Amino acid sequence: MEETVQVNIRIPNSLLEDIDFVARRLKINRADWIRMRIAELVAREKYHLRNVSERHLHTPSIAAMIKEYEREYVYGRINEEDFIREVGLRPSKPIIKLREQEQDARDRGTMTLRKHLLHIAEEHKTQLNENRK
Repeated sequence: MEETVQVNIRIPNSLLEDIDFVARRLKINRADWIRMRIAELVAREKYHLRNVSERHLHTPSIAAMIKEYEREYVYGRINEEDFIREVGLRPSKPIIKLREQEQDARDRGTMTLRKHLLHIAEEHKTQLNENRK
């Protein structure tokens, strides 16, 4: 088992009562609940600060949650506000870029065949004109 260190902090009585309420409802020890929540918050903060994939996180449940919300965000099932509310941090730049690419692909898929062919022809014509210059 990992070596532990005791940390003492002062918190308001109202916060302690709220913690006790939650721990009783979940039927777990108050110290275990606090330890678990601190570990989750630290994992989120590490993710935010490092902006890396889930393999760097030490709490797989948090990693899986973030990955699922990223997937939902990329495919447009939730918006940025929902993502922030659920995950507690903003989507990373690569995730935002993936969402934009997914939206572009979706928009191209809704074009009619005729519009799509006209769009390709215009792009080809533009490229030919640029190559001639």
